[in-house]
Amino acid sequence: MYEDEESLRAIRSWWSRYAPAAALVLILGGGGYGGWQYWKEQERQYHLEAAVLYRDISLALDADAEGIPIPDDLQETSLVSARRLIEDYPDLLYATLASLYLASQHVSGTQPQAAIEVLESALQTSELSSVRDIIRLRIARLHLALNDPESTRSILTALETPASAVRAAEIRGDSFYLEQDYTAAATSYRVALAQLPEGSPFRVYLNWKLQGLTSGTSADGSSSVGQNAIQ
Repeated sequence: MYEDEESLRAIRSWWSRYAPAAALVLILGGGGYGGWQYWKEQERQYHLEAAVLYRDISLALDADAEGIPIPDDLQETSLVSARRLIEDYPDLLYATLASLYLASQHVSGTQPQAAIEVLESALQTSELSSVRDIIRLRIARLHLALNDPESTRSILTALETPASAVRAAEIRGDSFYLEQDYTAAATSYRVALAQLPEGSPFRVYLNWKLQGLTSGTSADGSSSVGQNAIQ
């Protein structure tokens, strides 16, 4: 999955960015070889503890992906681990992934506002623009679910990476549709389509939304009054 690939890149990026600088501080500060060895061990232990906590979340995610009911004890353990990662390891990508998981659980529990708060907090601590954009897209969808098209579009203006452009255009189109601005919705969907390769399966989905506007039926099959909106 896109998020998983980004997460792996992020872990490598974090290490390459911060490890040399931290080591240099220790060495210049008089730690010498002993300080370097101590720092390496502390850093290794820090990452290991976070990885162990994230394992609980991974088990829950794997079960969910396979359509297996998550046992109550694993569900509770995964939530506890997620909160610990967020509180005790905020500088690691594990904490960001834990925030995404915790937010998804809030959504499942019909608590979209709580999910937004978790994601907004993660947005402030994430070091990677690609991960921040994943978070922004999820916040935008939550605002959309709360019937707040203006907040939806507002968060999308802060996107930093070209990889987010297609999803952003689609969500922007959905926000205009919510306001019954079918012309603007169609324009946004077309912007998204223009950035997709011809063979992308996502084109079928976007074309479906466009056809819904022209036929007077929304993407979820409900009736609309946008028949002439994109002529």
